[in-house]
Amino acid sequence: MKRSALGAAIVAAAVVTLAAQEPVNDAVIAQIKTEGFQHSQVMDTLSWLSDVAGPRLTGSPELRKAGEWARDQMTKWGLERAALEPYGSVGRGWVLERFDLEMTEPQWMRIIGYPRAFSAPTRGPIVGTPVLVEIASKDDFEKYKGKLRGAIVMNGRPAVDDIGFEPEAKRLTGDDLRKRAGAIEPAPSGNDDARTRKSGPPASTEATVK
Repeated sequence: MKRSALGAAIVAAAVVTLAAQEPVNDAVIAQIKTEGFQHSQVMDTLSWLSDVAGPRLTGSPELRKAGEWARDQMTKWGLERAALEPYGSVGRGWVLERFDLEMTEPQWMRIIGYPRAFSAPTRGPIVGTPVLVEIASKDDFEKYKGKLRGAIVMNGRPAVDDIGFEPEAKRLTGDDLRKRAGAIEPAPSGNDDARTRKSGPPASTEATVK
């Protein structure tokens, strides 16, 4: 037991010594943090993939376009041999070309809704009277037997959404922005500790985020 304890102590001492001797380049760390906090392209990248490419299923044209954009963008950033790789057979794809849902009687009204993925296409518009049902199990089908022919069936009542009286955005002050930035300035020379100095927008700067 004494030999084991002595060996562990020697190894621990060696690790501590190596850690103490490892040089830390504050200038490089400052450059990395400055790029991340002041030149970030996260939101721009997110917008391209979510707003431009949009929702996408496996095997859909939108997925292909998003992958091609990511490949081309990484090539612009300097990555070598960025390419799309095959990953086996995924079955049939599906894409939504057009979908409209409207109430025509007693007056016209646009209804917000989306079809389920992989839904079959329709042969023109489908017109019918909407019927609200409550079906949670096989036993519930019996009470609607013979009553739903030609109807547009809606299962379950829609959830009641909160109207929302709180504003969707809030204004950040200059101090708030400086706290979020967290960037540091590189040490100009000597042994100055750049990690103790932070940079950010002037105190009068304000921004709105959602």
